[in-house]
Amino acid sequence: NKFCGDGLIGLRYAVLATILYVQSLSPIMNNINDGISVAQGKGALAIEPGMASCIFLINRQSGASRTIALNAPTQVTHFLNAYQHNELLVVDACLSFLVRTENLEPAGELFPFNFPHIEQPAFSFPQLHRVAIDLTVESVTVQPIQVFGEFLRPNPKFQGIKHRYGYLAAVNPSRPAGAGMNSLAKYDFESGTVEYRCISEGYDMVPGEPIFVERPNATAEDDGWILQLWWNPVNNTSELVIFDAQDITKEPTARIQLSHHIPISFHGNWISWAQLGI
Repeated sequence: NKFCGDGLIGLRYAVLATILYVQSLSPIMNNINDGISVAQGKGALAIEPGMASCIFLINRQSGASRTIALNAPTQVTHFLNAYQHNELLVVDACLSFLVRTENLEPAGELFPFNFPHIEQPAFSFPQLHRVAIDLTVESVTVQPIQVFGEFLRPNPKFQGIKHRYGYLAAVNPSRPAGAGMNSLAKYDFESGTVEYRCISEGYDMVPGEPIFVERPNATAEDDGWILQLWWNPVNNTSELVIFDAQDITKEPTARIQLSHHIPISFHGNWISWAQLGI
């Protein structure tokens, strides 16, 4: 397994666990020597179907590292969280598997999402998974969870420690089949249940990344609000929608309608006025 070599640098995402720094390596590579593709507007990404996907662990205290291979060419689209319990490392993430290796389009047209003209995706739609790594024998168990979506976030106070809930922009299976994500989802890892919340009828508005804001003096993990930007494809405007994080199925706490479109960005964070010192 190579993380860097022959002009290829593996595309990686990372998350902090209690003691370990966790990175993933996917078959999508940054081809730093491919100036021709860049000049043609195709980007520097390349897909290496034979590249073994793996998880790279670095001990934050000793600096010791190890590589643990996965069984299939996989990309971790984003992590939710990771935590360590004794010799078991639990990683929750959205995974996407390489399902087609022949006649691949340029990687930039397939990642992170397929261009509209791609009829047969090379990667499966991102799906929530729990990856359990036994650090003693370096075995990996990958458990798929029947929630499809992306841009997943926990309560940030629980990053690196055991969590119960995860929030993400998701595909609500009860809605008519559409082009992609159409709802906010809240997954309960303890009960194995999921709640969905859409905000439009007759057509799908598109959600961005949910941002958890803890309620002052909160005692429960999910006591707070979810802030989420939604794009309305009918009039090309956006809304900032605020949900009660303990029950996202209720009517939103607030809907702030904007007169323009804010691009669905990859990530967001909440910073209070007090933290800004304003």
